[in-house]
Amino acid sequence: MPEMIYLVHIHLSPRRPGALLPSECASAVAGSASRPGVAHVVVHSLAEPYPVVGLYLQEATLERAEAFARRIWERAVVAEPALGDWELVRAEVPLLQVDEE
Repeated sequence: MPEMIYLVHIHLSPRRPGALLPSECASAVAGSASRPGVAHVVVHSLAEPYPVVGLYLQEATLERAEAFARRIWERAVVAEPALGDWELVRAEVPLLQVDEE
């Protein structure tokens, strides 16, 4: 099955009041992939109600991309302990509405 690039959003929730994502969040996440396939990482630190980390992942299926994103986050928390202040709520490919004219 050919691989595609999927945008997976990791939705986070703070484990304690006042938690801030560390400035090295994107590099910690990008560096925590267990194998190649991370095309790009972006952090939306001002997203409401809490930050979202976007990962562009090369994977064979949507389900595998979402699972890969969860594994990457878990490894990033081990590599960068400050990320432990944040709980992964969900990792999913966002549904986007396309307006037809």
